[in-house]
Amino acid sequence: MLRLLTAFMILAGAAGAQQPPLRFQGEVARGAAFRKEIGRGLVFALRPTDAGWSIVVEPAAGLEATGCGDNYASVIAVPMRGYREVDLEASYGNTAKEAVALSPRDVDFVLNAEDCKREEDRRTKLTWPSQYTQKLVEEAQAKFATSPSGQAVLKVLDSKVSPSGVLVEGKDYGKIDWLKFEVVITFPTKP
Repeated sequence: MLRLLTAFMILAGAAGAQQPPLRFQGEVARGAAFRKEIGRGLVFALRPTDAGWSIVVEPAAGLEATGCGDNYASVIAVPMRGYREVDLEASYGNTAKEAVALSPRDVDFVLNAEDCKREEDRRTKLTWPSQYTQKLVEEAQAKFATSPSGQAVLKVLDSKVSPSGVLVEGKDYGKIDWLKFEVVITFPTKP
């Protein structure tokens, strides 16, 4: 009985060691940024673009100090080209209405500058394979997105979209005027 109780206490302690998810809600208007510290020295952000927002995870001090040109989410976002989970905007053939309907969005992100640089290098090799040897591209493909990562799940709760007034190939893709959203951040268990 004592052995069973000891095993249960060890398992309960291990389960309790996992960091609970961080949950928050926010609102953002067209052209404005949203930033929220999420722990481990990182910030979740919606960075405004011409057509909406880019979902970003970066160090609280900003990317300039890291030596990694991309944000911690975009370096492991797929596909390599085209519309990705980090693109919360009317682009790549998606209208503003379609962009806000793509919810929830599961966005993985690396946890530090070293992994960001490593994944950025792998991504570059996979995006521009003709610039590298076949061996380097195969290594990048085998290791891409294997760095420890967290996850941000963004769910659009409400939004307002309107016509942009600009036609692209005869179609008005619209613009996202406002978003209300919920985010759940999950980090891996610390070793």
